[in-house]
Amino acid sequence: MKIMKISNTKIRDKTYYKYRINLPKKAVESLNLLNVEVKVRVEDNKMIIEKDLDKSTETKLTDREKKMQKELMKLIGRNAKEVHPIK
Repeated sequence: MKIMKISNTKIRDKTYYKYRINLPKKAVESLNLLNVEVKVRVEDNKMIIEKDLDKSTETKLTDREKKMQKELMKLIGRNAKEVHPIK
């Protein structure tokens, strides 16, 4: 992996930079890091990237996904009543 220095903006005679890291696809997907806020800390000459739980954002469901979720919950509720009938 490489850390890349990219010019962000230039104001008058001062240039501001951003740094980017290409992460392995399998690592990002297995840790579910896509579109998640992360924080970086340095310990013993190592850079540690971890999920920022304080700034975690919930994924917003579309109307179709909400409808499907509601239907699934109804089905689960019916199955639970069939297995454990309420007297």
